[in-house]
Amino acid sequence: MESPLMPVEVIRYILRFLCTSDRKEASLVNRTWYAASLDRNLQEIRFEELQALSLSLVNQITDESMVSIALHCPSLERLSVSHCSHLTDKGMMEVVRHTKRLTHLDISCCDKITDRTLDVLAVECKWLKSLDVSMCSGLTIASIERIQTLIPTLTSIQARFIAGTDLSYSL
Repeated sequence: MESPLMPVEVIRYILRFLCTSDRKEASLVNRTWYAASLDRNLQEIRFEELQALSLSLVNQITDESMVSIALHCPSLERLSVSHCSHLTDKGMMEVVRHTKRLTHLDISCCDKITDRTLDVLAVECKWLKSLDVSMCSGLTIASIERIQTLIPTLTSIQARFIAGTDLSYSL
């Protein structure tokens, strides 16, 4: 067996930050990296039947976290990621594209979310019933009104303090 240039513990630590495809690529470096990549603690956990998830106020949530949720939690119906300041359109659009059962979404106080997310939401999530976009400074009233007309099942929209207005729609 070849002698490692780096301790296995360091390799495992590095692998923890890689997505599955990158981990597979890294396992090809040499036998030590391959053995480290087989560590069960690095394996992804899937929650195929998870229906509700609240990550509100978890500031460590990033776009990469949301991509993982999108790929591993396809049955989500309720998702709350309010006050997740690192979240951007990239992560939210991945979730929206992969969670077709989404009925309740709270992205309030996520300042990096823009109208692009709502545009994808309007196309992908036809079963959405409630949406909270309060205090999302990247959104416009026009996009909120547009999503209301495009999703007939949407009966509750909280849009407090968007562009200086305080709107709440309930149908």
